[in-house]
Amino acid sequence: RRMIRIDESKYIDTSMITHAEYQLFLNEMQQNQQFHHPDHWTTYQYASGEGRKPVVGIRPSDAIAFCRWLGYRESGTWQYRLLTEDEIKLGLVHREAHTEETPNAGYWYLTKAGYRCSPFTYPMPEEEIITVVTRRFEDDWHLYDPNRQAGLFEQAQNIVLTRAKKRQFTMRDLDRNLDNQLQDYPVILQDLNRIRERGLGDITLELDYALENAIAQVNNPDLSAARNIDVEHIFALAEKLHSDLEKAKDIEMPRGLTQEIFRSAEYALGLAGNRRLVMYQELDRALNNALRLTRDLRKIIRRAYSRARTRVRANAMAEMAELISLNERRKASGQPEVSEHYVQLIVALADLYLDIAILEDRTNKRLPAFEGMRLIRIRA
Repeated sequence: RRMIRIDESKYIDTSMITHAEYQLFLNEMQQNQQFHHPDHWTTYQYASGEGRKPVVGIRPSDAIAFCRWLGYRESGTWQYRLLTEDEIKLGLVHREAHTEETPNAGYWYLTKAGYRCSPFTYPMPEEEIITVVTRRFEDDWHLYDPNRQAGLFEQAQNIVLTRAKKRQFTMRDLDRNLDNQLQDYPVILQDLNRIRERGLGDITLELDYALENAIAQVNNPDLSAARNIDVEHIFALAEKLHSDLEKAKDIEMPRGLTQEIFRSAEYALGLAGNRRLVMYQELDRALNNALRLTRDLRKIIRRAYSRARTRVRANAMAEMAELISLNERRKASGQPEVSEHYVQLIVALADLYLDIAILEDRTNKRLPAFEGMRLIRIRA
């Protein structure tokens, strides 16, 4: 990568991390069952033709993990981190004329209030983005208040759209700590934690790939290919899936299904050590059974995550509307308006609603992602 020297121990990147660069990190982390792909991706691989474009839609925690990984690859001589607000204010990013610009994506930087995304130019007319966000809000509101109580809908919509524009329709840090602000809404926090946790869905996807590849090897006319099947990896994934699901007590999942997957993988592992041709036929059946069960589980997990996203949007909207109504009732009765605490709570609920609504429309390819990564390199 091309970097500009700031001083003897600090360099700044001239461009953002690309999909191709980030994919190397994803592939290596995936081998250790660690998952850092953008939340709106539905596979582990970036789209064809996107390799040289900036990777976007990542969380700050993903970017930090990438920095650690990159520093480790350089044997500890250099370390990497995200930019800070002070460095941006000092003009370090644009100090050199040949610094490359990426107008359609921003990058995470650290402020005293947490991580924020830098400004950028929209890749599509802002009116189109507003239309998508507005339509999502109207559809969600209809489920909450189909009669559109006078004035309440307009106030809530205005708050959400104002926040969306101020944020440039980006997602906030999905891992930010909301425990204190939303302590009175345990159901929202529980569902939010489900959305944050990518492990179960990622492990089932990786297991799907591994099983599919193993089945292809078993059915390869070249017996040497069948003898090189990595059934140990399949067993390790099935074992971790079973273990993780046992720990995830708040997720409604059929534990029996993961037990069946684990038993099928265990059986396949035993068969893989037998070199007789007839055993390959039995191994094929065991692997196909595990694949069928894994795909059933993937569907269940996707539905569970989808329901969690829907509930967060619905509950955040309902609680926000209740606080707005409370304020209106106080004004109507001549009482002072709600305190600053409640105003901040309304904003927090609006922001959370936006995060999940934007994620939903990114996953459905109605909205683009914007949050990328630009690095500072410092001497260790």
